[in-house]
Amino acid sequence: MKKAGKALCIFTFILLTVFFCGCDKEIWNKDLDTGLSIKAADFPKLDGSVTMSNLSKLLYKNITGEGAVETENAVSHTGTQSAVKRLLSGEADIAFVYEPSMLDITLTEKIEDALEMRAIATDALAFYVSPQNRIEKLTQAQLQGIYTGYITNFSDVGGDNIKITPFQQPETSAAQTIMINSLMYNSDIMAAPSDKIFDALGNEETVLMDYDGGDGAVGYALYYYMKHMYKGEKCKLLKIGQIDCNEKNIASGEYPLTGKIYVAIRKDAETNGEARKIFDYITSEKGTEAIIAAGYVPYSEDVQALG
Repeated sequence: MKKAGKALCIFTFILLTVFFCGCDKEIWNKDLDTGLSIKAADFPKLDGSVTMSNLSKLLYKNITGEGAVETENAVSHTGTQSAVKRLLSGEADIAFVYEPSMLDITLTEKIEDALEMRAIATDALAFYVSPQNRIEKLTQAQLQGIYTGYITNFSDVGGDNIKITPFQQPETSAAQTIMINSLMYNSDIMAAPSDKIFDALGNEETVLMDYDGGDGAVGYALYYYMKHMYKGEKCKLLKIGQIDCNEKNIASGEYPLTGKIYVAIRKDAETNGEARKIFDYITSEKGTEAIIAAGYVPYSEDVQALG
């Protein structure tokens, strides 16, 4: 990723995320018995969070019988907000998404009216710092203090005398939505580090600055993305209190900062249509095998109830 002085605009950030993170072919390029067979020409149009593209590729490859190259060419995700809009408009037939941002009230109302959504997996918000930073853990209260601007130096949380630079994600991203819903719900998040750039027409824009890996940097992203897709500056994942951010603790509900992943379909989808068949499969007990095979943590109502 680029250094702080070379900020990326949100649009460019999304494009580069897709390009650099790619997908882990070892995860999706494997054999799986789904019990379904659909020709590539008849396969429903998939979309979703970029982080969920491994699941879509795993399903496409095994349901169509297409090869790895054909699968990569056929499947691409545009992000949670975009995927939901495309599903609503009919440009997509199924979407694998995180909790959509509630900033768009009109979109929220359309989702409730037109879409059927079922939780299938759980992800978490992973916080990280530079590997040179001797901080190993932060509490939720300390993170709230950092992201409200109340805590400004690592010496205030047991670290060295280094000014904290708390980086953020784009406001409608899945990570930012989990950040607001699971950590900052009772607090006003501070303005994100930003910079001014000029577009091709000379118009000034304010853009988010990307995590730069500096000694004072703190950032966060989806755990699945950090484990399987992240190719940027080296970083160290932090514990939340005494709890490591890993699959075991996400699955058990011990790790506190989590969010649901959904499969979504239009309510008016044909009962015996191909999209409905995939929706029914991935929400079944057998479909859990695909979720695990793609490296995700299956959603559990029992764990959520305990949380």
